[in-house]
Amino acid sequence: MRRALFIAITSLTRAGVEACVDFLEAIAPKLPEFWLPLPVELCRGRSVDLGPLEGYLEPLLNLYYEVRANWRCYSSAEELKRREMAAVKLGSPSGL
Repeated sequence: MRRALFIAITSLTRAGVEACVDFLEAIAPKLPEFWLPLPVELCRGRSVDLGPLEGYLEPLLNLYYEVRANWRCYSSAEELKRREMAAVKLGSPSGL
């Protein structure tokens, strides 16, 4: 049986994540599985300290806990923090 892959990409802004969550609430329960950019530690039932990144990911975290679907996580907490720091450095006036 052939499996379809669906990837949703959004900016790491609160508005972008909220728009993505609105979309996922409607379609994710109908799909066999759906991958979220959340730490794999979370999907394994461990607590994760995301620091300031948690504010951006809060809508996805709520979705993960409140909507019944076959959620999968594909990033580590450390990888998410590295990406956040890279985005902050790129967006700063001095750059990297």
